[in-house]
Amino acid sequence: MDSVIPAISVLFVLSMICERIAEFFKTYLCGKKWGKFELIGDTSTKYPVDSPAEQRRHYRILKLNLWCGFITALLCRASLFDILKDLKNPSIGWPSNFSFQWNCSAIPSNIAFAIGCFLTGAFISLGSKFWHDLLDIMVEVKNAKRNTSETGTTTDYNLLSEQEKFDLLTSAIRENKAIWRSSVLNYTGVSISNKLVGTQKLSTNQLAIQFNVTQKIILPDGSINRVPGNIFYNGFKIPTDVLATGNVIAISSQIDPKQTPRPLGSSIGRGNTDFSGTLGIAAYLTVDKVKHFCGVSCYHVLFPDELLRKVVIIESEKDKDLITAREVYAPSTKDSTAVFNLGSVIAGKVNEFVDIGFFTTSDSKIANEIFGRGEISGIRRLTLNDNGVLEVSICGRTSSNIDGIVMSAFNSQIVNYFKDSGNPFSQEIENLIQISMKCKEGDSGSAVITKDGNELVGIVVGSSGDFTYAIPVKSIESHFNIEFITKPEK
Repeated sequence: MDSVIPAISVLFVLSMICERIAEFFKTYLCGKKWGKFELIGDTSTKYPVDSPAEQRRHYRILKLNLWCGFITALLCRASLFDILKDLKNPSIGWPSNFSFQWNCSAIPSNIAFAIGCFLTGAFISLGSKFWHDLLDIMVEVKNAKRNTSETGTTTDYNLLSEQEKFDLLTSAIRENKAIWRSSVLNYTGVSISNKLVGTQKLSTNQLAIQFNVTQKIILPDGSINRVPGNIFYNGFKIPTDVLATGNVIAISSQIDPKQTPRPLGSSIGRGNTDFSGTLGIAAYLTVDKVKHFCGVSCYHVLFPDELLRKVVIIESEKDKDLITAREVYAPSTKDSTAVFNLGSVIAGKVNEFVDIGFFTTSDSKIANEIFGRGEISGIRRLTLNDNGVLEVSICGRTSSNIDGIVMSAFNSQIVNYFKDSGNPFSQEIENLIQISMKCKEGDSGSAVITKDGNELVGIVVGSSGDFTYAIPVKSIESHFNIEFITKPEK
């Protein structure tokens, strides 16, 4: 059962693309002619059900859907034969090193590829609703089989402990988020959070799966794009919630500064780019067994030009993908002509858990304090008890000192990069901290600290307007050999 679901998910996504293409032809080319010939004929005028004219229109639409399915499969290089080779990791897409083979020996494989694409087109022409419903059935059957094999497990969700609920929700999200991402309208992410009610978004203290969307749209019951009222998983009926968050944007900046630069809260940027962000905190980073004193910010702040080229990891200052002009300045060269050289970039990465970058510097160039807050007193790794309760602060390049409340410590969220460039892309990042805080462009890299205690919680990566998202300390520690610098105990 597990091996079939990924392949059906691929066919579902392809069928949605096919529908959009077919809708274009049906809407804009309906009845239009090329000289004396009709392009596709009349597909919009409906006739009596049993009339010959209606039957002709019906077959015309079927043929159009089939051709659109074939074109979609061909463009996506989605041969059914390739998909069936590995159901768990169905192969689609054109490799970067692909080249067409026109010799005689390639004819059989080219014919097989064309037939495979035609078969895929026939399947996806059935429509996205068919594949969505089939996906739902497969998931439900899978969960039902799992439940019958388990003994002594209660099906009453409310009788579970908070930790048991968290483990259940975590497993449900990891198994289903790919399906939700392609099916839920305006999906931006999914969280483990307390269910909210009313216009004031009051917490019910009931742990739920929260769907984050760009905006709420009321859909009719049974709609394939509707957020389900409950998620049935492992025999449990899990409550859901919907929160309009807008699109989450990685908030490096290309705007003028709003405040005077200052230690750990200053505007920083590479010497070869117009992008700038915030210096968050100092730390010791070990690279190639050498310990470096570093400044910490986001990868998209310190390595913007590399990221624009889709380079998502820099392992050391010797990395071949590292562009020249590696110096880091405060304020950034975009903000001022009077710049101060802080050091040079050394390492960082963007993946499904982190967006963090480092540059080598010295304690004489950056102070181990947050502007207006003092030194970091320790590290805070968030728990469920912090949801809706913990007050935190940041000191951002643009927003200066602002406060907020942790809404959820466990988010899987799509972060969008370079939204105003000609080369945008997105990365879904897990375990992000969602904070009720309005950050602005340039605040990326800010250290998130507890309002009472000055404990480091994470690093700001993006914002969607009313909400800010941060990489938690635990994720950073898991991906780098790092030691955060905190105030010495007396």
